[in-house]
Amino acid sequence: MRQADLLKKNNFDEVDAIGLAEELESMARNQIHALRSCYRQLCRNLLNRMPHQSYTGTIEDIAITQQREIIAQLISASPSLNRLREDLFGQAYEDERRKLSAETNIAIAIAKFPYAPPFSVDEVESQFFWPTSTASI
Repeated sequence: MRQADLLKKNNFDEVDAIGLAEELESMARNQIHALRSCYRQLCRNLLNRMPHQSYTGTIEDIAITQQREIIAQLISASPSLNRLREDLFGQAYEDERRKLSAETNIAIAIAKFPYAPPFSVDEVESQFFWPTSTASI
């Protein structure tokens, strides 16, 4: 907080530039980790929900809505995350597809969890998007 006060008072000579840079880098890493974690949880729940697209109000649906809200809050609070959305989403999808495939029969997993995401980052962030069965993909 002292560094922020020094900056606000234009006391640049007293600012610990290296410490401040390290703190900014740490904050950025934490925000990136939080966004990627939300995308991972969102992908897992969307993939789990796909065979049951006719159901609403499931635990997955509640978790999907919560993750979408958190993602929107993270990006709103830190607009620089916006440029990382596609990459972080792609990484998160691959991580969760691989984990879910390992947890299920591999033959079923290949058909159930496609290598390429069956939805875009814009779709998964939209409150109006609910996935359909992989059979229609």
